[in-house]
Amino acid sequence: TRFSVKKKIRKILIKNGIKSSVLFVILKKTPKGPGFTVKNSLQYIKNNKPCVIINSDQYICFDIPRKIYSNKIYLPIYFNTHGKSSYVQINKNFEINKIVEKKQISFYGSSGVYIFGSSNLLKFSYKIFDSNILKKRELNMSDIIDYLIKKYKTKVYPINTFCKFDLGDLSSIKEFKKLFYF
Repeated sequence: TRFSVKKKIRKILIKNGIKSSVLFVILKKTPKGPGFTVKNSLQYIKNNKPCVIINSDQYICFDIPRKIYSNKIYLPIYFNTHGKSSYVQINKNFEINKIVEKKQISFYGSSGVYIFGSSNLLKFSYKIFDSNILKKRELNMSDIIDYLIKKYKTKVYPINTFCKFDLGDLSSIKEFKKLFYF
């Protein structure tokens, strides 16, 4: 690739002691939302291991569960009031029972990390997803997960986010660099 993205990410993972297989799918054009980006990569996933989907324009530290169950989804969340994220509601059993995009229904915002307990669960979510919703202008992971919660009673659990920095523009990147002395 033009900027050696794969090589740079692998180097960062190795430097941080992460010994995991990473699937890189470089798309020719930008899809309409992260949900469609993920949909374009499903054909390349050949195993049935957990899948972690992370928004690419952020730096985030989050807690990974010691045990990941194949039929569950895990979402790192954090205190958030800016209204630009997806927001979750948590029930009395400490499960996420609703997630919506850019509508602040609580102070719990998604960190932009979505952990599907298995690639089969991720693939299933696209197979059963309402085709009318797939035709919408933009598709977010929150749309897919909320559909699974409502239609299939899929268990979705919040997990801790320790820190999160949005890196979507030059001023955010400069601020991050100052904070971490790069």
